[in-house]
Amino acid sequence: MIRKAIASVAFLACGVVACGAPDRNETDTPSAVDSFADTAAPSDVCWRPTTVRGAGTIPSECPGEERNGALCYPRCPAGYTGAGPVCWQSCSPGYTDDGALCRRDAQIISSDNGQCPWYDKCGITLAKGCSKCPAGFANDGCTCRRDVNIVAKQTQTRGAGRPMSCAAGSYTDAGLCYPACPSGTSGVGPVCWSSCASDMPVACGAGCARSSDACARATTDQVLKPIETVVKAVEQDWPGAVEKGLATANAYNLPLCGGR
Repeated sequence: MIRKAIASVAFLACGVVACGAPDRNETDTPSAVDSFADTAAPSDVCWRPTTVRGAGTIPSECPGEERNGALCYPRCPAGYTGAGPVCWQSCSPGYTDDGALCRRDAQIISSDNGQCPWYDKCGITLAKGCSKCPAGFANDGCTCRRDVNIVAKQTQTRGAGRPMSCAAGSYTDAGLCYPACPSGTSGVGPVCWSSCASDMPVACGAGCARSSDACARATTDQVLKPIETVVKAVEQDWPGAVEKGLATANAYNLPLCGGR
C-alpha cells in the first residue's frame, strides 16, 4: 500500500515537472515508478520498534550521605556541621557563630551580696569575698564580669564529594535519570529501543540487519540516494530526479522488525 501511494505521488510529480509522456517505443520498458512499485521492501533490514520513556531528570539522591550543593558527602561527626568538603565544629551554647569563629560577648551583672555586712555591701574592704558570682564570672565586688571570648572552630575534612545519583528504580544515561526500559529493550536517552532478534541479529543504527553486509548496503543507500536526488534536480534532469527520489523512498521503506 505504501509503495503504491509513493508510486502515485511520483507519477504526479513527473507530470508537474514535465517528464513527458513515453512514446510508443518506451511503453514496453519498465519505468522507475514501475520498478519501485514492483520491488518489495528489503527483507534483510528492518526498523527497530521503540517506546518513549519521557524526559530525563537531574540526579538528586545521596543514599546514606549528606547532600551539600550539587554533591554528596559523608555525614559529619556529632557536634560538627558540613559545608562542602569540610566539617566545622558547632559553637557551644551562648556563643555566636561567626563563620570560622565562635564569639561570646562580654557581660556584666550584679553580684549576690546578700551575705555582705552593712558596712561593706560589695565585699571589697573589710568583708572581702562576701559577694558571690556565677561560675565563669570574675567577682568585681558589686558586679560580676565575664569578658569577651572568641575561639576558632576545629575542622575535619570529609573528601571531595561525589555526584548525586538517581532514585531507586531509575538509571543514569548521559547525566540524566530515566525509568527502566521494558524487558527486551535498551535505553538511549528518552527512547527504549527493541533488541535485535535472532533472524536479524546485527544492530544497524535504528534498525536490525540480517548481516553486516546488509547493514552496510542499507546505510549506504540511505546516505547516498538523497544526495543523488539533489544532484539530479540541480542538473534539471527531472526524470532522473524522480527516479532517484523513488530510490530514496525505497531505501527508507523498511518493514518494522517483528512485523509490528
